[in-house]
Amino acid sequence: MQARNKLRLSTKDLVYMEIKDKIIKCELKPDQILNEEQLANELEISRTPLREALQRLEAQELIKRQKNGRLRVASISAEEVREMFNVRTLLEGLITREATLKATEEEVVKLEEITRSLTEAKRVRMLFILEVCFITFYTILVETKLQPKSYIN
Repeated sequence: MQARNKLRLSTKDLVYMEIKDKIIKCELKPDQILNEEQLANELEISRTPLREALQRLEAQELIKRQKNGRLRVASISAEEVREMFNVRTLLEGLITREATLKATEEEVVKLEEITRSLTEAKRVRMLFILEVCFITFYTILVETKLQPKSYIN
């Protein structure tokens, strides 16, 4: 069975990707206040998966909680963006290299398929598809227990 047929994203994952995409595309502007009720209505979801998605975005420092408890989109410099992508790229490359050394041929074929999808999504600048491909890629790593033990807490 192909990897993309196995992919099932939860509502909180879809909401997380949607809001993250809006932040990346500046549809949600830096320092913009986020209203949970308004976002829930706009995305047509309950507040529980929205809160879970917002917590994830807060943990990644894409949104910030103010002293009064309200959330706002974080501001970020171009240098911070470059630095984050450089670190992520290095770590992902190392983890993937170590994991594929332990992979079966079938698992390598699945990972190569996702890699081709990632390359194509990047080429046409489809951020949402890129995020889905990344989630699929890491899901395969976890499902097939390819992640090296030294990277798992």
